[in-house]
Amino acid sequence: MIFSILKGSDIDAAFKWQCLERMKTGVMRPLTREEFEALVATKSVWIVKDGDSEFVGIGHVACTELEERPSFLWEIGGVFINENCRGCGLSRYLLDFLLGYLLYYETPTKRKERVVVRVHEKNAKLGSRFSEIGFRQANFDILIPGGEFKGVDVNEDGNIVVHEYTLICPDALDRLAFSLAKWKEGTHAGHTVNLGEDETIEKWVVAIEELADLCRGGGY
Repeated sequence: MIFSILKGSDIDAAFKWQCLERMKTGVMRPLTREEFEALVATKSVWIVKDGDSEFVGIGHVACTELEERPSFLWEIGGVFINENCRGCGLSRYLLDFLLGYLLYYETPTKRKERVVVRVHEKNAKLGSRFSEIGFRQANFDILIPGGEFKGVDVNEDGNIVVHEYTLICPDALDRLAFSLAKWKEGTHAGHTVNLGEDETIEKWVVAIEELADLCRGGGY
């Protein structure tokens, strides 16, 4: 499998694919075309391909501007792996690249900006995966009126119930640096990651280790 940032040349095929696949789940909403294009424009969408053509996974990083400080909230969202390709670690690798990309390029922890994921209550496997990589579940649920997102499962009161998980420093960063170090040659476990020109996973690892040390020193 090949992990990479989604290119503009793949946007049409990727958009149609994520719409079809996410609608089947009952626990995820497809992104609108406008949302999808905005994320692609900021190089915030990662994909997993089997070879050069077949999509098997997708996820993105989104930013919300807040009125109070810290000024931004970062969210890792839309993480999806094709049902036929689950159980072999692809979601874990995809999460690592999404989080590594966010920490390396945006450094939210330096500004004490929260990094969160929000998961439908029925998507327990994905929720547990975030717990494994250093996110802590909040002691409250987010309720969204079911009518806002067509096709997403609701509870008996007609609401979509979402669990929120927050990145915990420095534990999550230590784990991430260790995990990404396995990809220093650009390959791991038979898979490949394609980064931008002149970029390397080794640079990511060094930067994330420095962020973890900053957290330990009281910088977060």
